[in-house]
Amino acid sequence: MEPLTVESSIDIACSAQDLWDFLVAPESAVLVGDGVVKAFRVPGAPVGVAGDQHCVVYEIDGRVTVHMAEVVEADAPNRMVIRWPTLSTTMLSVSTLTPTHAGTTYTSRIGLQVAYGTSSKIEPGVLKAVAEGNVRLKACVEAGTRFSATAD
Repeated sequence: MEPLTVESSIDIACSAQDLWDFLVAPESAVLVGDGVVKAFRVPGAPVGVAGDQHCVVYEIDGRVTVHMAEVVEADAPNRMVIRWPTLSTTMLSVSTLTPTHAGTTYTSRIGLQVAYGTSSKIEPGVLKAVAEGNVRLKACVEAGTRFSATAD
């Protein structure tokens, strides 16, 4: 296995806190994540801090798959690190929110392990998926979509 890391940034016209509140709501995954059909917070999990856990249900190519996302580090409303313990490969996603004069720059960095010798072939598709997710995030947040950050 070898590491693969991709990163994509986008400017979003909202405060870092508004963007943070959107991101910590499990429901946001349905709007932003490709193939996500349902997402919910694991009952009893804390909200927006280390230990927050979301169950994310995907349908891809007619196959339903369930994965868990767990916050392992959070510095509200600036940075969140999420691990995906149910994936077949090690994967971390890091979200960084940087306030700007026009709103917030959102940076999504994904790090994962891929089969040795395949990273250059896989990288463009992973980068495209991350960038497209960022565009969906921008559209949702700038349209005023809100969720309760404390809802289970």
